[in-house]
Amino acid sequence: MDEQILGLMETSEYDSLELMDDVQIEGLGALLRKNPRRARKALRRASRQRVSGRNQTSRDQMESRFPLLAADLKKGLLNKTHQLVDGTIYNVKSVSQIKRVIFFEDDETKDIGLRNISNGKLDKSEVFLLSGIRILYGVGTSKEETATGVATVTDWREIPANMIGEINFRADGRLVFDKMALQDYVHYERNEVTVKNAAGTENVGGYGFAAGQGRIGYRKLDNPKLLPTQTRLEMEIEWGSAAPENTFLKVELVGSKVAKF
Repeated sequence: MDEQILGLMETSEYDSLELMDDVQIEGLGALLRKNPRRARKALRRASRQRVSGRNQTSRDQMESRFPLLAADLKKGLLNKTHQLVDGTIYNVKSVSQIKRVIFFEDDETKDIGLRNISNGKLDKSEVFLLSGIRILYGVGTSKEETATGVATVTDWREIPANMIGEINFRADGRLVFDKMALQDYVHYERNEVTVKNAAGTENVGGYGFAAGQGRIGYRKLDNPKLLPTQTRLEMEIEWGSAAPENTFLKVELVGSKVAKF
């Protein structure tokens, strides 16, 4: 048992102290007496300093929540039958000529190009650390909420600056955020590209992005949420005036999840 615990601590890519059960933790005292040099080295590796504040990655945020995971998932991460992987849950909706839309509805099933979630719930055994949300806007040549209709959108970009509205989001009925400004997903910075010609200075384009990692329409959450298996998601977005014809919105929930190797 001693050698097994040391081996796990020395080879785990995660914070193994947070993954151990009570028996394994109690055994650390004996390990320190039996092989203090090796045990101290393993402890330093296991409890390596995490990044703090806004510089945390989704992985850092998940590791800090290891104590909240079910015992079988912690055991899987420690024994290397499971791993942390990047995850994105997405849902595309037609908002043609409307000004309110519900994402992650309970009567919808997975459909490539439209959504990778069924019944508005996380899959069984899927634990998801929500660290950020991305909202994209696209105009196609169809308003049909089908994979074919969505495929007519050739350019996904940030929502228009004049799309003033609010977002409400709940997980299993519990508040994730309430009345968040839709404007948070427009942009925080914009770099305009200009040229000088005979007519003077002309704007020929630019780009914008919301707060996070250079991804258009992305906002990193200051309060990330650990969503247990089969969590029921409910998101409502509402804005002031009807969207143009053939318009679509795409919501991406971005984070980390536990998955088998």
